[in-house]
Parts: sequence; structure tokens; C-alpha cells
Amino acid sequence: NNTSFIIDDKILFDTPSGSYKDIVKQIDIFKLDGIIISHFHADHFGDFPVFTTRIMRESEKRGRTKKLKVYGPKGVLEKLIALNTLLIGAEDECSEENLRKNIDFIEVDDGDEFELSGYKVKTLKVDHNRSVCMGFVFEKEGHKTVGFSGDTKECENLHKMLEISDVAFVDMAAPVPAKAHLDCFRFVELQNMYPNCQMWPIHTSDECYKFAEDNGLRVLNDFDEIIID
Repeated sequence: NNTSFIIDDKILFDTPSGSYKDIVKQIDIFKLDGIIISHFHADHFGDFPVFTTRIMRESEKRGRTKKLKVYGPKGVLEKLIALNTLLIGAEDECSEENLRKNIDFIEVDDGDEFELSGYKVKTLKVDHNRSVCMGFVFEKEGHKTVGFSGDTKECENLHKMLEISDVAFVDMAAPVPAKAHLDCFRFVELQNMYPNCQMWPIHTSDECYKFAEDNGLRVLNDFDEIIID
């Protein structure tokens, strides 16, 4: 039930533990413009140092000249250094100085906006109980507006995302009401509240996936490709 998105082969949204080996089969990671991290839980962030370390080590050989842009909540650089030290062990290579030579780290907070790969991206802080988590809305002239909720229960900014998005990928991890995730039944109610937003449940447990199938909700399977004009 871990979720990661590849957008136009240029943007990677979240890097769950175990995702690296599958993602490198789908895209050339050396052509990424940026990586966006919603929050620092392992099922969204765990493979982050694997991506960044390989890009740093092989960029010159692969002909990559531009710096990778990384967007995440406050502390994204410090979290990467700590995880690099723990998992990779190359402390000199993963020093702050060396990381900054290859990567631009941009901390984002609620309401921040930035441009990436031709998209205007708006940051919305969502409610993942005690964990700081960001949702993101992607806009491009002449195209539909797309939201990614990250992990969240119902909150004001989730409503804002659904109101302004044509398509939204929304956490539905809880079979019953929970402190940190949206539950299945409230997901359906929100879909009815926002009929102009095409909602896709993500981060679904097996129970929630079955609920989605049984109730005619849209479902995602591994490596599904969705074309949004």
C-alpha cells in the first residue's frame, strides 16, 4: 500500500522503502528534474538516499549537468544526511557540503508555491496527526489541475485541494475513522461532496482496496499509467 508517483518522467513524488528497484525499471532517474517528499515516514521517504546517492555518483558519467531539486518539509536535508549515514555509510560522500554541490534542497510549508518541469506547484499542509505532511497541487495552463494529498485525515486543506483540483489522489488507508488517515466511508462522502473532482484512493490497505472495488471506486495497481490531459 505504499504509493509513489512519476510525473511526466521528470518528477518523482515520494520514495517509499523498496521503491528504488522498481522505479529505475520505469524511468531514467538521471533525467529527473526534481523529487518531492510529502513527509519523513519510511513508506514515503525510505529509499530517498538510494536515489540521491546514485544520482550523485553517476551524474557525470551519465552526462547529467544540472542539479537535482528536492522539495520537502523543514529538515529535509538533515533527514537525508541522517538516513544516508545509517543506510549508505558513506559519510564523506553524503556530507552537507557534497550534497549541496549536487542537489538544491528547498524546504516548503503551507501555502508555498514553486515551479518545476513546467508546473506551478502549490503546497498545502495536511493533517497526519503528529507528523508534518504536505500535499501538493499541480497546475499547468491548458491542463487539468491535479492534487496529491500525501497522508492525511480530513482537514481544511484537503477540502481546499478537492475544491481546486480536477483530479486528486487521496489517502484512503483506514477502513474505519482514524487519527492519521482518511477512512473509506468518508472518502466516498467527500467524492459526493466534490463531484467535479475525480478522486483516486491511494495508500490503500488490502481491506480498503477491496472496499474500493466493491463500491465501484477507481483503483490503482502497480505501475498503472494514467493520462491526464
